[in-house]
Amino acid sequence: MLRYGQYSVSSDVWSYGVLAWQVFTFNQRPPYWTMTDADLVDALTTQSRDDAALRLHLPPVCKQRATVMTAIGRTATPAN
Repeated sequence: MLRYGQYSVSSDVWSYGVLAWQVFTFNQRPPYWTMTDADLVDALTTQSRDDAALRLHLPPVCKQRATVMTAIGRTATPAN
């Protein structure tokens, strides 16, 4: 998606997960704030990426119902 401009169900689910994370953290800081934009694109598009390292932490204000809804987005990664 990032390199070729093609979208997929996986990239939509990942985007939803990032949006949900921003809502539940009240957007106090941007997602992946420790990475530059170039580093994030490289990390997301590398075949040997460490998916666990790219997962956003679970916001402390999440209730169980919201956790179930965002779990899919937190575990999905965008398709190349």
